[in-house]
Amino acid sequence: MSAHCGAHRDRTRVGSAGLPVKRHMPSGGPLGLLLRLVCRVRIRHRQPWEQRPVVVVCNHVSYLDGLLVAAFLAPGRPLTFAITGDFTEHEPWRSALRALRWLGYGDWCTLDPDRPQGVRQLVQRARQGPVVIFPEGGLSPDGTLQPLAPGVAAVVHHARVPVIPVHITGTERSRFARVSGPKAWRPRVTLSVGHPVWLVVPEGTGRALLPRLQALLASAAGGVEPCEMR
Repeated sequence: MSAHCGAHRDRTRVGSAGLPVKRHMPSGGPLGLLLRLVCRVRIRHRQPWEQRPVVVVCNHVSYLDGLLVAAFLAPGRPLTFAITGDFTEHEPWRSALRALRWLGYGDWCTLDPDRPQGVRQLVQRARQGPVVIFPEGGLSPDGTLQPLAPGVAAVVHHARVPVIPVHITGTERSRFARVSGPKAWRPRVTLSVGHPVWLVVPEGTGRALLPRLQALLASAAGGVEPCEMR
């Protein structure tokens, strides 16, 4: 993992499955400092975040999710986020996106059913570097994984790059989620990072990838050993 956004400590040990587990403790830069005020973060993964062309698919339970991915999973490497077009048209989200771009955390492209050019742009970006997509198309109302939008399958199908699943838990208990129930000021948040996986289907629309992407996201929630970050 690159560490251009601050000092870090790396420790490698062997996990319960006999696989090497590398522990990363990056600062997350200024964004990471702000996020630590509202949540306590840990990362679960079996290998470092790979800085190469990939599509990162992540479940979506709060407005903190994209910030957490940008700050802690790819420090020093600008990401491209797929977002809905209406998200860029309303404040404070439009100003927040511009601030993140100015701070060097990444850029964005729209991914809407009525804007096919967004798929083409994301395919080009994915071939150049990491693209992050929240394939549910919006915040989960109850914290569970929702059906995936077809746009993500089109991007993965045409980009022909590996897919990395990320599963976030804990942010649904924050004040930045829509899930009903008790809220905590600094909930324990876990980002579970899976291995890069190639998903290829015969020529076509790529919709056949949707069930496989859904299963891939669900599998990222377990089977990896926690690595603490403070």
